[in-house]
This record gives sequence, C-alpha cells and structure tokens, in this order.
Amino acid sequence: MQTRLSLLDGHPSHDATTCPNCATGCLAAYHAEDSHEASARTAWQEVVDLAFTEPALAVLLGAAMASVFVDRLGIQPVLLHLFGGTEPARAQALRSAMSVVGQPGSLVRDWCEPPRSILSRLDLVSPLPVALQGLEQSPRAIRLIGGGAPGTVIISAGQIPLPAEAHRPGRLEFKAPAVSGAAAGLVHAITTTHYGWPRAWLSEHPVSGEIENWFKVSLDVINGRSPDLGGHAEALALSATGFGALGRIVGRGFAFYAGMGAALRAVESMRSPPLHLVIG
Repeated sequence: MQTRLSLLDGHPSHDATTCPNCATGCLAAYHAEDSHEASARTAWQEVVDLAFTEPALAVLLGAAMASVFVDRLGIQPVLLHLFGGTEPARAQALRSAMSVVGQPGSLVRDWCEPPRSILSRLDLVSPLPVALQGLEQSPRAIRLIGGGAPGTVIISAGQIPLPAEAHRPGRLEFKAPAVSGAAAGLVHAITTTHYGWPRAWLSEHPVSGEIENWFKVSLDVINGRSPDLGGHAEALALSATGFGALGRIVGRGFAFYAGMGAALRAVESMRSPPLHLVIG
C-alpha cells in the first residue's frame, strides 16, 4: 500500500524504500495511511466518541497525540504503563495509541532491545511518542533509560508492573483490563486501518492557540478533584489536552471536556478493584 510521509518540521523527508533504518522502525513509520482523507476523518470521529466510554483508552490516545506538546508545556517526560491482563489486550491498546501518529505495526517495539538502542530511538523520534512492550522480558531496562529523552511520551506494556524504584512523577500505571472493554476492539480496528492521520492533520492545522489553556484548565481541575496525585497530575492533564486536540482536528469540538472527564474518571474508577491506578 502506498503511504504518505508527513514528518514534523525539522525532520528530513526521505525515501522509505531505500532508508537502511526503516526495517527497525525509523521516522518513516510515523506516516499516514493512504486512505481517502474524508473517510479517515469520519473514522477518527467515531474513535473519539468510542474512547470517551473507556477512560484509560482515552488517556492513552490523548498521551500519544500530546507528545509533541511536552517540551512546549515545560513538563517532565511521561510514561504510561499497562500491566497484567492478557498480552493480546495490551498489544491491542499500544497499537491503537500509536495509530494516532503512524503505522502501528512498525512503531510498537520491545523492552528487550538493548537500552542503548532504546535511548537512541527516544532521541531520534522526540517529540513523537514511543511504544515498548514486554517489560517482563527485561525489567531492568526501565531503570537504565532513566527519565527518557526530554519531550517524550513512552507508552509501555508488560505482564509485570513497574519496579518500585522506577516510580517518579509523570509515570502512571494502569491494569490492562482498563483498556479491554467493549469499545476497545472496535477502536483498534478503526485506528489501525486509518493510522497516522491525526498527526498529519495536526502538522497541517495546529491547534497551538489553545494548548496552554487546555493544559492549565485540565491541571487545575484534576488537582482540585484528586490533590494527592502530585506530579502525576501533569501526565493526566497532558492526556486530556491531547484528547482535546484529537477531537478538535477531527471535528469533535467537545473532545477537550471529554478528555478532561476521561482523565478524572480514569483516576476515580481505577482506585478500586478490578481496575487499578498506581500512584507512585
């Protein structure tokens, strides 16, 4: 299938058929699938509507969308980690999230890669998000990469939770059943078919005038409702901002408020079994 490269300003465009790094997932994977744009927009409108019914999924999609805002907002790198549940459910959630920015089959990588390779990848693609699965295969890796590259969102998954010593502000954990609800499968089917379009639209039609205000409002509301979150509130506010940006560019003007509501419901619902939000 033909693909449309739509790299962020500052990243050189190149021929994906001759690039020696494309097999391992370089910047060429951050592109939009070559479908009819109007059909893609309608599909992503449905994704926004569906994701609102599953708060953790909205948080993941919003975080992937908002990665490009991390430096601008002056916040720490963000890591969202899914653990437990089944491997297919975790992988599905990661692919859905990474479909916001590109071809998910190439963008979901493994924690068992050498830490130096992971760090190099974080540096290469920043400010775009990175997805890593299989933390149980290399639990030491997350300690070795430290906070990640500045301006980065890492979406992670594994059978095990984060090691206790790896907890720090900006790192949130969700039990995988939180993203395994009725809407998750449909969101996965839609996003992996129409991948990459949201980031392409964001590059062409930035929502720059609203980002700081959305983030401030989200942070104030989240801190007001859950003052014990501390530095983790920024990660949730970033996700709400990203979900708002996603909704705005696909024509769902309510999405900022939906994203803020999703972040709040994620906190509230995951403090009790069977769902769980770890505040490290």
